[in-house]
Amino acid sequence: MDKAKLKELIARIEKLPTLPVVVSRINAMVQNPKTSAKEVGAAIASDPSLSAKVLRLVNSAYFGFPSQISSVTHATTILGFNAIQNLALSATVFQMFGEGGAEDLFDRRRFWEHSLGVGVISRILAEKSRYPDREEAFTAGLIHDVGKIVLDQFVHEDFMAVMNKVRAEDCLLYEAESALLGLTHANVGYILAQKWNLPKKLQDPLSYHHTVGLSKYNPQLTSIIHVADIFCRAFKIGHGGDNKIPSLDKSNVLELKLAPPDIEQLRDQTEKEIEKAEVFLEMM
Repeated sequence: MDKAKLKELIARIEKLPTLPVVVSRINAMVQNPKTSAKEVGAAIASDPSLSAKVLRLVNSAYFGFPSQISSVTHATTILGFNAIQNLALSATVFQMFGEGGAEDLFDRRRFWEHSLGVGVISRILAEKSRYPDREEAFTAGLIHDVGKIVLDQFVHEDFMAVMNKVRAEDCLLYEAESALLGLTHANVGYILAQKWNLPKKLQDPLSYHHTVGLSKYNPQLTSIIHVADIFCRAFKIGHGGDNKIPSLDKSNVLELKLAPPDIEQLRDQTEKEIEKAEVFLEMM
């Protein structure tokens, strides 16, 4: 792709929709140490649709609370600000990008099944490697490939050319993107993360899950997403757009302190946890 067309492509991507006002407000509130659970609950409650989705997720088998949680304020008190922020972001991403036809070249439903699988595995790996926020790891895994959806939705014809190349040459999707578009879904993820003003600790996994060594702000979480993506492909959960499995950076496995028994148990644990997390797919 020549420079003029690449510039035009980036300009089109940069016209992406912004986050809903209430989600942007929550993101800002969570950064303020003086914010109370009541204030966060009130902000989410101001959007009845978002509030209902967050409560549905909180009361699902994914969290497994023994009794019903009836208010977002109560949920915020129990789970903490970051978890509620991540749930609001996840529900919003599904609302904005969840719908789409089951096209032969890029099946959006199977894409989200893959993304959910990466989220679930990331949550498990976060616990095993003692990453401090499991729900943050889940959210990062869930949205790590959102750049693919953006390309499909906003530059559809160009993305279909990429998918045709993937099918014809049986190559990795990001290799075809780089060859035809001059950028990859990870680059688009970075643009989106900047536009949405996501925390830098979430920006890195979107931007560098294929190039972990470039992560500056959150290399541990970026490593988790890199490893989770590869395991999810190996377990054949959903479909991320190509049929190849990228090379696993073994240094990331060592960094996460994963022993062979951990890896052997991962598939069984993933199957159980995915069943609990399928409520996220119902947000579409």
